[in-house]
Amino acid sequence: MKSLSKFVVTISYIGLFPFASGTFASIATVMIWILFIKLNLIIYYALISLFLFIISFHFIDIYLSDKADKDPKEVVIDEFVGQAIPLLLVPSSDEITIIFLIFIFFRFFDIFKIYPINLLEKIKGSKGVMFDDIMAGIYTTIVVLFINSYIL
Repeated sequence: MKSLSKFVVTISYIGLFPFASGTFASIATVMIWILFIKLNLIIYYALISLFLFIISFHFIDIYLSDKADKDPKEVVIDEFVGQAIPLLLVPSSDEITIIFLIFIFFRFFDIFKIYPINLLEKIKGSKGVMFDDIMAGIYTTIVVLFINSYIL
C-alpha cells in the first residue's frame, strides 16, 4: 500500500523531479486538460479530478505516516486537484490565453500562500496538504473570471 500511495500522491512519480516538482505537476495537469479538451472528454477530466480529490486524503495520510516533513515537495496530487478547479470552472478555459493565466495565477497563489492559504497550510495531515492548494485554485478562479470578464 505504501508504494501505491507514493505512485498516487506523486502523480505517477512526477513529484520526484529534483526541482520545481509542483510546477511540473501543474504543467502536466494543464497538458492533460488540453488533451481532454482536444478529445472532447471534459466530463472525464472532471471525474478524474473528483476521484483524485476523494482518494488524495487517504493516500496522503498513508504516505506521510513515516515522514518528518508534513508537506513534502514530492506530494503533488494537491497541485493537480487545485489546478483542476479553475480549469473546470472558468468559461473559455479552452483558450490558450486563459489556460496560461490559470497556470500562472495558480502557481503564484500556491507559492506565495496569500491569506488564508497560509493558515490552511498549517492544518495537520492530508487536509493541510490539500486545502491550501484548493484555496489557491479558488483564488485563481476568481481572479481569472474577473480578468476574463472585464479585461480580455
